[in-house]
This record gives sequence, C-alpha cells and structure tokens, in this order.
Amino acid sequence: MIKFSRNYIKITGVTLMAVLALGIGGTGAAVRHRMALKNEVRTPTVEVTTNETIGNVDHSGKKQKEVMFTNTGSADVFLRIAYAETWIYTESLSGGKTEQIILPNRSETGNDDSIVSKEWDDEWGDNWYDGGDGWYYYKKVLEAGQNTEGILRSVTFNDTDNYPDSRYTDAEYQLHFQVEAVQASDELQVSKDAVKELFDKSISVEENGWPGNKYTTTVLWEGGN
Repeated sequence: MIKFSRNYIKITGVTLMAVLALGIGGTGAAVRHRMALKNEVRTPTVEVTTNETIGNVDHSGKKQKEVMFTNTGSADVFLRIAYAETWIYTESLSGGKTEQIILPNRSETGNDDSIVSKEWDDEWGDNWYDGGDGWYYYKKVLEAGQNTEGILRSVTFNDTDNYPDSRYTDAEYQLHFQVEAVQASDELQVSKDAVKELFDKSISVEENGWPGNKYTTTVLWEGGN
C-alpha cells in the first residue's frame, strides 16, 4: 500500500509538472507582445494669402494700398494672381428699394484712361509674367512661410468730383486680388505636370541642381504675352 501510494504520488507529480508545463506553454502561446507604430504622413498644405496695408486718402486723392502675398502653407508653390476693379453705385428706387449698378473704370471719351490710377511697385514687371489670360505668374518659387515682394503701392482717385458722371462721387471703388497656387515639388517633372494640369501653362527652369536651386532659379512661363 505504501509503495503504491508513493508511485501514485510520483506519477501525480510528473503529471502535474506536465500540466504546469503545458499551462506555461499555453499561456506563452496566448500572450503576444504587440507594438503598434503610428506612421504619420502629413500632406503638405498649399495656402497663399493676400496681405494688404491700406491708408487714408490724402489731399491729392492718393490712397495707400500696399499688396503682397504670403505662403502660409507648408509647401513651396508656383503662384499666379489676377485682379479686378469695379465701381459700385447704389441707386435709390421707389418704394425704398435700391439697385446696385457697376460703373466702368475708364473715361467716357473711349480712351483707356483709368478713373483710378494704380502705382505698381518697381519690381512688378521684373518678377511677374503677363500670361495673356488675365493672370500674372510669379517668376520664382515661393518658399513656405515667405512673402513675395510688394506689387502695389497706392491708388489715386483722379478727381471724381468733377467727373461728368456724378455717380462716381458716391460710388464705392473696389480692387480685388485673386491668388492661386500649385505645389512646387522637389521632383521637377511632377511640378511641370502639376502646373500644366492646373494652370494650363508650361514652365522651364534651370534644371542643374534642382531642387537645390529651387529658390534662386527664374521660372520661365511659356505662352501668353
């Protein structure tokens, strides 16, 4: 009885160790250490804003209106701008109603004399290309966080009080700028394709060293004037 009991205890111990071993093995197989790596890929943003400094009209009818453009996105860009100017006269109608009338910004003689003269910055002609499509194209790559040179200094109202059409005296003059941008990729061909697709223009640059010379090279826009 004692011998049987010892053998039983011995067998039970081995079996228990095996069970424990299986248990350990099972637990080890069930528990896996996993480490999740979050791969954040941030797409560069394309965003350009118009910065204006506007002053009062002096005795000669000159009003400070300084304009430049700032790349507020995280991507370098190719840039183009357009502008439009309008005179808006509000005419009073019967019954307390009003109607807004758009007046031309030119003389009634048929000449192209502007009722408002614009004083462009000296570097306007050097840094911008007239595309012949209503857009002006910047001849540089505008780096993220940087500004263009100023393009406009002031506007002058050319004696509207004595103009034959008295409506100009009470009309509101508006000068709007519109800006569009395309990302200037480090891959030159990608940049060319994007400009062609979005601006319908072709560009050529000094390819030697691109993108190292991206900010110093002159962008040549093809087409237009």
